[in-house]
Amino acid sequence: MAKLLNRRQIPGLFCFFLMCRLVVGAEFYARRMEIVKTIEGQVSVFRDSVSIIDGDTRITAGMARVNESGGVAVICDSVFIESPDALVWADSAFYRLEEKQTELFGNVKVEQESLVIFAPLLLYSIPEKRVDADSGVVVKSKTGNFRLHGGHGIYDLAGDVGIIDSNPVMVQIADADSVTVTGCEMSWFARESKAQAGGKVRVNSGSAGLLCDTLIFFTARDSGLAWGNPRVSDSVSQTQGDTVFFIVRDGNLDVATIQGNAISYYTTEGGDMIAVTGQAIRISMESGKVAIIEIQKLLSGRLIRPVSALE
Repeated sequence: MAKLLNRRQIPGLFCFFLMCRLVVGAEFYARRMEIVKTIEGQVSVFRDSVSIIDGDTRITAGMARVNESGGVAVICDSVFIESPDALVWADSAFYRLEEKQTELFGNVKVEQESLVIFAPLLLYSIPEKRVDADSGVVVKSKTGNFRLHGGHGIYDLAGDVGIIDSNPVMVQIADADSVTVTGCEMSWFARESKAQAGGKVRVNSGSAGLLCDTLIFFTARDSGLAWGNPRVSDSVSQTQGDTVFFIVRDGNLDVATIQGNAISYYTTEGGDMIAVTGQAIRISMESGKVAIIEIQKLLSGRLIRPVSALE
């Protein structure tokens, strides 16, 4: 059981714990403070309007317990961190005073000018200007037009660049429906309003889909570019080539233009397959289905009938 030593109830608006400032450079303020001896060593407990100032970073909370020998502050009760890089909220946190590193727990929220990051558990390195989440990370634009979520994610607060490398999913949000993008890894570049996905990428839109190895999507323009064996398909057609430029409208793939070695396969109602090649092929879609296939500068075309039709 903790034994109380030299309990000091300091009246007035704030108290200042000078020893912690001398050792680690941080300043601790609170309306009440007490010094407690525990099996882990001497602990200073700050209560009621706690404020920790460490350089240009300010942390406020309802309570903080500081272990001087371990150089760790346990902070709880509505933790709020204000730094030049972001605003951060959490239920509780461990703050490593020497490293200026914070491990945040419960309803973690990191806010910048253009986006918000959510996670159940997050590590915030103030010197590295980086946050790191092991699971359940969500990155949302403040405009509400897109969301990235997945497992492990890292975000560079200074460079405004984030990476989700575990089960990443991007959702382009619309009133009626939503286009989703999946892949092995996904990056978000906030300054360019751009997402990049790599490794078995798939864009899902109704019964239609776009598959490729690499994709870039510009959220502000609702358009993107795909390459690496890209192909657009639905239940009766598939079109492929070297690159695909696509546009999203009202939560669905709207137009896709395939260029470079463009070839399209289409199955008719009678079961025959038509194969055409062109310099470029433009696909228009409606409600998640291919509606029109336009061939620009037709190079070849052929009818492929099933074997049963020839017997």
